[in-house]
Amino acid sequence: MQIEINVSDVTLDSIVHDGDGEYARTERLADIVADRMVQRFIGDHSDEYQAMAREVYRVRESVIRELVTPVITEAIEKSVQKTNTYGEPIGPAVSLREVIVDEAKKMLSTRGDYGRGDSLVQKVIKDAVGSALRNELATVLKEEKDKVVAAVRAQAATLIADAVAKGVGR
Repeated sequence: MQIEINVSDVTLDSIVHDGDGEYARTERLADIVADRMVQRFIGDHSDEYQAMAREVYRVRESVIRELVTPVITEAIEKSVQKTNTYGEPIGPAVSLREVIVDEAKKMLSTRGDYGRGDSLVQKVIKDAVGSALRNELATVLKEEKDKVVAAVRAQAATLIADAVAKGVGR
């Protein structure tokens, strides 16, 4: 018995899988070859690929910073007109920097909870001190616990050895 298979006219545009269903995509031979090439490149050169990706991100951040910094600086230095809730001008025009500084001062000094609670600065300081104390206490407690465990194990070993010695009759 002789089996003969002829495949003719296969090109990179040949359809390998015709997309069945709503979300299935039609795959051409070129798609499969490209996917395999990418996988092989990334798999064999993942360190170089990651280094290249980091460099691209670093350059991108540098370019963005270079382009955006002058725009932000200009916006901060430019004068703006303060208004009331109806949009009517209040006082003289001031720079955005002055507005930001004034708002920051208000935010740092204003007490929460209708004037009875801590200011933002007090709350941040309390949270930072509490966190530092919790971390320090956890470290000290762990060290002391380790010492107690070691002492109990040493004492238990001695007690077990004495019991075994008595059981054997020494």
